[in-house]
Amino acid sequence: TERARLELEEAKLVSAERLQQLADVQKFVDPASDRTVYLPKTDASLALNRH
Repeated sequence: TERARLELEEAKLVSAERLQQLADVQKFVDPASDRTVYLPKTDASLALNRH
């Protein structure tokens, strides 16, 4: 069905392997541990704060 095809396509697009390949192409790197901030799950307003 169309839905099954779309779900399969989505699964391929968001796979960890594909995302890592895209990050490599864009030369993305993991942030240093002191630059990583974990937000509380209950407060999405902090996620909008861009520096």
